Amino acid sequence: MEGSIGPDSDWALISDEQREMLRRWATVKSATITREEWLGDGTSGVPVAVATIRMPHLTRHKVILRFYERDSREIKRALLAQDQSPFCKKHIPQVETVTVAREGPIAYFDVAGQDSAVWRPLVEAMDRPDLPAHLQGMITSILRDWNTPPPPGSDVWEGTAEGYLARMIHGWSHPRSDPGARLLRWASENGIAATQERLPWSRKALLNPLAVLGADPNSSRRLHFLAGRAHGDLNVRNIFLKIDSELDGTDYQLIDLGGFDSHSPLARDPMHLLLSITAEWIRDYLIINDNTGPALINALLDPTGTRLPQSNDFKGHREISNAIHQAGREVASAHGFGGEWTAQTMLSLAGCALLFADRDLRMRDEQVARTWFFTLAASALDRYFELAPAARPDTARLAQEQGPQAVPEPVGPAESQAATESCSTIAHLLNKRTRSASGLHPEQLALLLADYGSRAPLLTEDRRVKLAAAAMGAFSPPSVTSAPRVPRPRRTDVVRSHPDGQEVDVAVLTTDAAEFRAVLAAFGATAVDSNADREGSRRVAVEAPRLGRPLSVQIVRVPERLRHGGPSTAFGPIEELVPHACVLVGSARGHRRRRLGDVVVPAWVGRYTHTQAGIITPAAPVRIPEHIRTLLAYYEGAPTLFEDLAARFLRSVPGDAPPRIVPRVVLGDAVAVASGDPELLDSVTPDDLHGEDPRLEAVDTESYEFGTRNAGRLWAVLRGIVVDSTDDAQKFLAAGVAAACLRDFLEHDYLPTAAYRSAVS
Repeated sequence: MEGSIGPDSDWALISDEQREMLRRWATVKSATITREEWLGDGTSGVPVAVATIRMPHLTRHKVILRFYERDSREIKRALLAQDQSPFCKKHIPQVETVTVAREGPIAYFDVAGQDSAVWRPLVEAMDRPDLPAHLQGMITSILRDWNTPPPPGSDVWEGTAEGYLARMIHGWSHPRSDPGARLLRWASENGIAATQERLPWSRKALLNPLAVLGADPNSSRRLHFLAGRAHGDLNVRNIFLKIDSELDGTDYQLIDLGGFDSHSPLARDPMHLLLSITAEWIRDYLIINDNTGPALINALLDPTGTRLPQSNDFKGHREISNAIHQAGREVASAHGFGGEWTAQTMLSLAGCALLFADRDLRMRDEQVARTWFFTLAASALDRYFELAPAARPDTARLAQEQGPQAVPEPVGPAESQAATESCSTIAHLLNKRTRSASGLHPEQLALLLADYGSRAPLLTEDRRVKLAAAAMGAFSPPSVTSAPRVPRPRRTDVVRSHPDGQEVDVAVLTTDAAEFRAVLAAFGATAVDSNADREGSRRVAVEAPRLGRPLSVQIVRVPERLRHGGPSTAFGPIEELVPHACVLVGSARGHRRRRLGDVVVPAWVGRYTHTQAGIITPAAPVRIPEHIRTLLAYYEGAPTLFEDLAARFLRSVPGDAPPRIVPRVVLGDAVAVASGDPELLDSVTPDDLHGEDPRLEAVDTESYEFGTRNAGRLWAVLRGIVVDSTDDAQKFLAAGVAAACLRDFLEHDYLPTAAYRSAVS
């Protein structure tokens, strides 16, 4: 069966390159792809098609194809939004990447509800009289169920009002193109300058949003917003409902998750949806004038206290606004934050209104609509500062000093430093991967470049120049006058005691004799096997060969397990070394889908306790440092020597041949380890914990304490999965495979902080 996508005319809305890449993918997969219809009217900015795909030995099925723009970070965020939680299984169709073209990646999603004739976008149900009641149920579900259990890390977003608005304009999850361009052009044409504290033409002399945007986004007026998982672009075209029968607000599907964020202010999604509905009213039939404009603003700000004029122009507008406001308020009030929620929705409404004022609205009279959205933003800001007066910036002083010529970016020193570290990491990876035999997949290269491009605007000018040169070096041919490349050091057994004063790059910690022997064997340090079981702390120095200076690695065994509240002496040998990075390697029990040979590399570790009330988390989780997580994220799916090193370790195991083991790395932002006292392991199973939170892949007693002890240092955890944690043979095999994974990572993709900081200083 040969692949086919039909005539070019069926794919007229996509670029020639995207069409060719889709055709090539169909040929490789022997797939026949038939486009049935284009979805929407083009207001989303990217082509979306319903198509059928037929492959050999697979039933013909229907999918949604989305052709993303160049910023391929969108598809990464769409993938991050998916996990095995009940919410995602019910409300988020599965997504797979087809390919990546220079014009942008292509992805296909399961059709919402598996039936495109029954499941249609919300925009097609806007005239249903029962819509308000079902909208309230839907928003309640998105805010409450999607964040149960809550995401790892803090459930609070901290910032300032002006920083919040600036981030809305520039793009929350990924940068927008030409942020503020339409808004500032409209403001200039209408005589509105950022030096004006108030809008003279408004009835109440409202506060000028441009003056608020010009304030310092890193001021001391810190706000704390309820945060969690959010869609990022919730609108009437990416929510699907059944429309052939009575609506059901609890039965819906979300698509287009390129703006997903697991730490987003929760009030943003409901307000963006409300304005998406409002934009459809204005686009379809509602004419904005001196009567309808102010009345509609009042209905959006205070639906319970507003009575709209008796007119055919208004059809359930107040009821829809009230349903969305009420849903969020009830969810927040259940946790005691009802008052804060009301203020946060006003600031979110202001930010979303400014965002709409800066968009290509595609309306009959765009200038009138833009003026109305800007007035809505000013009105919502006025209401917000009434509710939260302490958050108000000094716009009067700012207006006297200067007015910004562009919407200021919400960039402070911390964000600039984080961008520097991320771009340094990406430049390092580009150079390492493009110059190695394993190379980079096209998808990985596109993802790296898109990620770099999105972070580069946050850099200072001098760092931007240095890092751009470093990144471009990955694509430059070697100079003919340069010295010949030094051959890669041959891997040999390097065993020596630790000289006093030697700088240690990485410390590898184990707490079990069998696991210690396994780590030594995986790193080739076989000469000390006979001493590995002796009592007390043990330290063995090895090297991780790599281009340039090899990494110094200390493999350490401490005689007692790390446990919460335990003696600090257990961590003493690590403190003596003062390593740049510390890695905990060993074994752990996994849930029933995990097997011997799996290596779990968590993005975060949680502390869990089993009480009569059930499984609880008495402390906030600890996250692996961003630098390490960034390196590991690009390590996922890349060609590596991990399997070869694991196979070499398994062949070195003395005695009978070990069971057949297929090494595999389990990592990602949705991968975690549960850690607790020994009583936890005795009273609950890994399956119990996985049922509580599907992100929990393994359980141990040490990882949480290890993470808290390493605060301020780079650290990571690698856990080889065992079925029986009392079986020394299993622990030896699992820890050895985990150590092989670490060895490969250190020799190829790990970037010491000292190296990258000196490179950009």
